[in-house]
Amino acid sequence: MGLMTARDVSQIIDVLSDKLGTTADQIFSVLTAQAKIYAIKGAFFCIAYLAFIILTAVFVHRFFLKKSCEIKQYGGAKRVTVFSKLADNEETGACAALSVIGVLLVAISFVMVVVIDSIASNIINAIFNPEFWALDYLLENFI
Repeated sequence: MGLMTARDVSQIIDVLSDKLGTTADQIFSVLTAQAKIYAIKGAFFCIAYLAFIILTAVFVHRFFLKKSCEIKQYGGAKRVTVFSKLADNEETGACAALSVIGVLLVAISFVMVVVIDSIASNIINAIFNPEFWALDYLLENFI
């Protein structure tokens, strides 16, 4: 598809308004008002995603990185993580479960970092330039 002109966008909005039985101005005013709502919802999602990422970091730190307890050995004390203590006791099921949970949480967290970047960009557009957000929304969803 080639570059779209302002005339092409205008025609798309006109066709959409004909199908919805309203005017192009009304559609555009509704979408610019919706930009504020989108920004608020997006901010809540970003906060939830950040909370998930923080909880993942705490989980990984607690079970895999933190020196949480000491075990007395032959020549002295060995500092270990919860995970390594489980491994020393050969609780294979618990170690496997912790490993799988840790890997999944970290993978999901990396995906959320990418998603947050996209959402944050759209939030900024919706707050500071709702007309652009509305036009982008139309182009993205109806072309």
